[in-house]
Amino acid sequence: MNPDGRFYFRRPDHPGGLCHDDRGHSHEGGTDPGLATKFIGSPSPFPDLRSDLPYFNAVMVVTTRGIMEAQDITSGEFVPLGPVSGADALLIIRNIQEQLKL
Repeated sequence: MNPDGRFYFRRPDHPGGLCHDDRGHSHEGGTDPGLATKFIGSPSPFPDLRSDLPYFNAVMVVTTRGIMEAQDITSGEFVPLGPVSGADALLIIRNIQEQLKL
């Protein structure tokens, strides 16, 4: 955590990278190879996230599973390269743990 109270991931460990780390986990705690390509070719629901970005599919997996959500609710932006607060990082980790229990 930085003095400003925010947790900054170092590239490639930004929110998009964090999403990428979780994309292969299924609800059973194993891996689901279908998740790696599930959203390829889908339109992006986020105005700041192009569907041709390497981490697009991973962002879609974690947002549709409720692990992460748009950072700016009013604009709907995901802000994949922005900072993540320490509290939000802990919430994301907790959500991942909950998904792995199912």
